Amino acid sequence: MKKLVLLISLINLACCANAQWQPQWEKLIGSNPSPMCIAVKGNNIFEGTNMSGIFAATDTSTSWTSMNTGLSDLIVTSLAIKDTNIFAGTMYRGIFLSTNNGASWDSINTGLTDFRIKSLAIIGNNIFAGTYKGGIFLSTNNGTNWSAIDNGLPYDSINSLYYPINSIVLCGTNIYASNWGKGVYVSADNGANWSAINTNLTDPFIFSLAVCGSNIFASTLGNGIFLFANNGTSWNVVNNGLTNFWVSAFAVDSFHVFAGTGGGVYISVDNGFNWINVTYDLPTGDIVSMATNETYIFVAMQGPGVWKSKLTQMTGVNEINKSNMICVYPNPATNNLTIETPLSSTIEISNIQGQLIKTITTSGTETKIDVSAFPSGVYVVEVKTEKGVGVKKFVKE
Repeated sequence: MKKLVLLISLINLACCANAQWQPQWEKLIGSNPSPMCIAVKGNNIFEGTNMSGIFAATDTSTSWTSMNTGLSDLIVTSLAIKDTNIFAGTMYRGIFLSTNNGASWDSINTGLTDFRIKSLAIIGNNIFAGTYKGGIFLSTNNGTNWSAIDNGLPYDSINSLYYPINSIVLCGTNIYASNWGKGVYVSADNGANWSAINTNLTDPFIFSLAVCGSNIFASTLGNGIFLFANNGTSWNVVNNGLTNFWVSAFAVDSFHVFAGTGGGVYISVDNGFNWINVTYDLPTGDIVSMATNETYIFVAMQGPGVWKSKLTQMTGVNEINKSNMICVYPNPATNNLTIETPLSSTIEISNIQGQLIKTITTSGTETKIDVSAFPSGVYVVEVKTEKGVGVKKFVKE
C-alpha cells in the first residue's frame, strides 16, 4: 500500500511540474570555454572556467564579460562570495581575491603550502580552503593569512600527503568536509579537530556535499546520494526516483534540493526521500556545478555551458509548510505528539529509512498521536491536503 501511495504521489508531483514547465532554459555561455564552477550573488553570476578564467553576467542577460585582470591562473576550480568580496580558487596558483565585483584580482596565498585548490567555503567570518593534497586551510582575516587545520584528517604517511578535500559545508554548529576516498569528516570546533562520520557510507568517494535545513547530502559518482539527517549517527541511501547514480553537483533553496546527475537535473521536495527528473529541454552534458538565487537555478555543464530555469517552473508543487502552517509538537516527543494543520488531511509518519510507521486520516485541524511505542530516533511527518503537501520532522526520545 505504501508503494502504491508513493507511486501516485510521485506521478502527481511529476504531472504538476510538467504542467507548469515551459522551456525556460536559456543558454548563457557557449561551449568554449568550459565551465568548472559557478557562484551567484543577487542577480550577478560568476563562472569559473577551464583555461579561460572567470566570466560574469547577470541573470537577465546572455552577454558574458571576461574578468581576468590580475588572475595569473586561468583554471578556476572554485568560487565563493562574502559581502563585496569574491574568492577564486585555482588549479596551480592558489587563491585570488576581488574586492570590486571581479574587475581585478589579487593573490592571497600567505600561509598556504598547497596551491592546488579544490574547494572554498565561507562560514561566518571564516574562509575555508580545501586543497588537493595539503588538507584544509583557514583564514580568519579575509584571506590575508592562512593556517592549516588538519588534526584528525586522514594522512598518507608514505607519500606525506593528505587526501583531496572536495567540499566543505556548515550544518548547525558543525563543519563537514568530504575527503575523496576517505568519506566525510566533521569538526565541532571550527576546524581545529576532525573525526570521521562514515557509518553506512558505503562509497567513500564523495564528490560534493550540500545542506538543506538539518540534512546533509553527499553525492557519489556511481552510487547516488547519501543522507545524514538531523546530526544523526549514520548515513542512508536516498536514491528513490533517480535513474542515474552519477551525481556530481547539488544546489539548494529554502525548501528544495537539486541534484545534477549524468542523466540531468533532479529535484526533491521531501528532504531527499524522493527525486523527480526536471531535465526536460536541458541539453546533454556533464554537470559540474549548480547554484540558485531567488529567481533561477543555474546549471553549468561541460559542453553546453551555463543554462538557467525559473525556480517557479521547477517547484510547482504547492507545499503548505512554506507558510509554516504545520505545527508538530512537542519536539522532541516522548509519549504524545500533536500535529496541527489548517485543513483536513492524511498524515503519514515514516522513519528516517523511509519505512511507513503510521497513517492517519483527519477531519479536524488538531491530531494527537501516541508515539510512546516508537523506537527512539528521527521521524518524518508528511501532511497531505487538497492544498498541497507539507513535511516536518520530529525526534522521539
